[in-house]
Amino acid sequence: YGNPSVLASDYADLSDCGALIVTASAGIPRFLFNQMVTNGSDFINIPNNADQTDKYQTTVDNGDGTISYVINVPAIVADYGFCHLNAIKGANWQDVTVTAIEVARPKAEPAAYMFDGIVEQTQSHPSAGVMGTTVSDQTVTISAGEEGLANITFSGFDLPMAALGSFPEFTIEGVKVETAEDGTITYSAEGFVVSTQMGQMTVGYAGTLEGEQADADATPVFKLTLQNATTDEVYFGADQAAIDAYKAAHEEEEYLYTVGAEDLSDGYKGQVGPALTVENGQTAHFEFKNISKAEANYQNWVLLVNENSEEKVALRADNWENVSWGNEGCVSDYNWDTFTSDMNGSTVSMDVAYLDGKVTMTAVITTADGKTYNYSYTKDGFTAESVEVALSEEASYLTVYKADVEGESIPVGISGIASGNNGKVQKVLRDGKIVIIKGDKEFNVNGAAIKEASALDNMKKRAWRLPSPLFSWDFVISLYRYNVITGYRDNEVSE
Repeated sequence: YGNPSVLASDYADLSDCGALIVTASAGIPRFLFNQMVTNGSDFINIPNNADQTDKYQTTVDNGDGTISYVINVPAIVADYGFCHLNAIKGANWQDVTVTAIEVARPKAEPAAYMFDGIVEQTQSHPSAGVMGTTVSDQTVTISAGEEGLANITFSGFDLPMAALGSFPEFTIEGVKVETAEDGTITYSAEGFVVSTQMGQMTVGYAGTLEGEQADADATPVFKLTLQNATTDEVYFGADQAAIDAYKAAHEEEEYLYTVGAEDLSDGYKGQVGPALTVENGQTAHFEFKNISKAEANYQNWVLLVNENSEEKVALRADNWENVSWGNEGCVSDYNWDTFTSDMNGSTVSMDVAYLDGKVTMTAVITTADGKTYNYSYTKDGFTAESVEVALSEEASYLTVYKADVEGESIPVGISGIASGNNGKVQKVLRDGKIVIIKGDKEFNVNGAAIKEASALDNMKKRAWRLPSPLFSWDFVISLYRYNVITGYRDNEVSE
């Protein structure tokens, strides 16, 4: 009743809360809200004001000797425009034993986002119907589901994602909602089914949903993927720029493989990438990005060269070779004052050539800020017909974008081919593909498919499948003979 210790300027603003809950094991708490003037009488006084008590408070007997007094904060806000808690006291001068004071967040109201008719569709079966951007009054409504989940309703899009049906409105339930420290909100769901009416049949499509919005006030962008529908992917956004920005931010990086632990915890040769066989006269080419711990010079990529399964070279990035434990053959123009930071985030374009018993490595290293360094290494004394090269690391993480062997090997004659065949047969790697060359004809082995090409205009073209992994040299030769028997009439090949 105007207690001078309860100042109008001292309050907790509960306006954004769903409820104030005070649990007591003895006594009755008294609440003072929205006191506008110190020592004034115009304020909410619960339970002393019976009307206010009935309107704003409910009690719950918890069955354990405690009672919870629940204040309906949204109701106060609806009447006053705000809810300021000035004090919690004892009603009628009672001593009150309080076991808990809590505030509850309000149940989220559905958030409806208007889209400006922008729907980008990617179709996998163009013949199934005309796909395109649908322009209409489109909304995406997000409503709260269970804790940490939401239900999302798409309406007004009328998406023709099936040959005989469409989806004018559909709801995806149980969408996972997460908020990052920077306020970014992400959405994800999988394993749900979206149904459509196709004639007299109801057909369901399994789908996945992902989405993101910059903050609670921004319009989200969603990507919906349906399996076996005529339209595989659909993007929803406020405008095309928003969709393009989302796609750019989530574009998956294409690479061949990675080497090393992402947390940079590996020791020396913690991981070793796939080996490439480099025959005499050929060059292995690598392109990769190097993320390093940047604490010591040796914490970087390592190039391994084996001869007959014996390690002959373990070339570190820092102008050092571990097998000989020295830097003979190493030449570089590094800036050693900035070496560790330069190597972290750098990209490397590397060639490893093998010719007449000598291995030559040349690399161009481009730092994250655009500086360029050159590094080379040579070692001779090899005697085998080929060497194996692979990438490794120490406290680094390599993302390898290219790893192949280029150039033609020294021609090697193949037994069982009759004389007069107008040239020896050789096997080379060109642009990552095996190429068999005989005379003026090339036989390209690409994965599980073989295509035959010839300089002769009347040479028939045909492709057929091979039972992987039967890609041995003798098998290819037998196919040439089989090829002739089944109708390829070229005397050079028949020989």
